[in-house]
This record gives sequence, structure tokens and C-alpha cells, in this order.
Amino acid sequence: MLKEDFSLHFEGFSPSEETLARLRNSLRDLYSKAPHRSFLKASFKRTGQLIEGMVGINSFAGKFASKVSGEDFDVLSHTVLKDLDWQIQSWKAKRFY
Repeated sequence: MLKEDFSLHFEGFSPSEETLARLRNSLRDLYSKAPHRSFLKASFKRTGQLIEGMVGINSFAGKFASKVSGEDFDVLSHTVLKDLDWQIQSWKAKRFY
């Protein structure tokens, strides 16, 4: 993955180094499953106690996106990544039919 193929942004908070490393690894894993020549953009914004997470993948094959809100960053990030993984797996299963 090239640096320009991947964007990660936080607003209103900074995760711990451990959490950030875990998230980056999960995003890289997700990106490796995405269509060739994709661009992944992830953003997380805290407003009060609520965190909104949005991850999108744009490619020539299509767009994949998920947006989730919650108070627990670990649960939220897991949910948004799981949703995108499901979308990519569904696309892979249908792309030749």
C-alpha cells in the first residue's frame, strides 16, 4: 500500500499508540482485500461522548462505505471495519456473475 492510497484522520481526540497501531493494522488488512488501485479514507470524530467513525474505499470497481456512531472506540472501529469487510466479500462473490 502506498502512502497516498491511504488516509487516516482523527478530530476531537487522539487514540493511544497501541490503539492507533491496532487500527492501522486492521485498515491495512482491509485495504489488502479491496479492489486493485483503491483509495481508503478513514476518519473518526469525537463530539462530547459520541464518536462517529467513517471508512470508505473508492476504486474503479465501485465504492464501499460504512459509518458508525458510538461511545466505545474499540467497538465502533471493529463494527465499521467488519461492515466494510462484508461489503468487499459480497462484491468479490458477485463480481463475475
